Amino acid sequence: MIFNIKNIILAATAANTLVYGVNIHKRKDDIVKEAGQWKKFELNLSAGRSRMGAASAGDYALFAGGLDKDGKDSGVVDIYNIVSKSMTNSSLSEKRSEIGAGSFLKNRYAVFAGGITSSLEVSKQIDIFDSQTNEWKVLEMCEPRISPKIFDIGGLLVIYGGVLTKPPYISNAIDYLDSDFKLTCSQQNVFPFPMNGLGAGNQVLSSGVIMSGYKNIDPNNKFSSLVASNQTLHFTKDVNSNQVTLRAVKPLPEPRWGISGAISFDILVYAGGYTTDADGQDTIQSDKVSGYNTRRDLFSDYDTKLKEPRSYIYAGAFQRFVLFWGGGASRVLDVFNNVNKKMISDNLESLYLNQARFDAASTVVNECMMFVAGGNIPGSGTPTDLIEVIDAC
Repeated sequence: MIFNIKNIILAATAANTLVYGVNIHKRKDDIVKEAGQWKKFELNLSAGRSRMGAASAGDYALFAGGLDKDGKDSGVVDIYNIVSKSMTNSSLSEKRSEIGAGSFLKNRYAVFAGGITSSLEVSKQIDIFDSQTNEWKVLEMCEPRISPKIFDIGGLLVIYGGVLTKPPYISNAIDYLDSDFKLTCSQQNVFPFPMNGLGAGNQVLSSGVIMSGYKNIDPNNKFSSLVASNQTLHFTKDVNSNQVTLRAVKPLPEPRWGISGAISFDILVYAGGYTTDADGQDTIQSDKVSGYNTRRDLFSDYDTKLKEPRSYIYAGAFQRFVLFWGGGASRVLDVFNNVNKKMISDNLESLYLNQARFDAASTVVNECMMFVAGGNIPGSGTPTDLIEVIDAC
């Protein structure tokens, strides 16, 4: 099955779900309650936007850039402090949308990299927010790209791949950012084809993974030949030298794209997405819930399902709980317990999204609070300013 590059670019932000290994910055009162005790509340962005980047840093949730109601790029960063319960604003160094986002150095920093401008210029900018000083650093990636995957592998930040507007349409570029903010340029050379999938880092194990998604099987052709991928690329950092080893590990049992997930303990729990039917002819949305053990390199399909099949879900983890919230036209919340490998059976309807949306941004602060912000309303395509929040502590 071959995909149009325009659809891949539009989906890149939705697929760029934030996935953390371990978030060590926690307050003493951050004790995750049982799901039946979780609360939900709402906030508002400074203006409705879609295709933002979202990340956490310390006690802050940040929502950066995106497209406004007129389709113009925004440089605004809305910053919510979960302690003071206040919203402030800042600015990116460059207005842009479809930004890669993640957290770095035990969640001290929020990082926003790459993207695309209204003039269709692909960005090299990296904006880094320091939650201890409230100041910004600005760097440049080695190569410009849209929606790179960003994850921490234990004191070393991986800025992986992303989408391009010309051949090979998917980037093989990798930037490594160390704790002194020195950038090292590298390339993915394990697979013959560039790939773009779900990314996750495990800070404790100093490792990370890119899995599933898409690959370009004819990267030199001016017409994109993007097909579904089941490949798995594993990153291992040497704790003494910061050198990173890339290797191909066991592929997914089947190609799935548009999946979302988060790491709970050492397991990357992922769900939904698209696959093909039994005949391999038609594309269908999946309700499957699966896990990848980042320590043992093992895949598992769990004996539980999402409430409804869907793709590009907003995912995050509260310690043993992995949340799958909304996705496209869905408002549903599914919560997976990574201890007993079952979905929570509590009635969670009070925690459903009030407003379904696609191309929204999501992040988790202190393994306690999950945010879904902005995005386009199905049907109208109008960006909302609504932020919906689940508080588990």
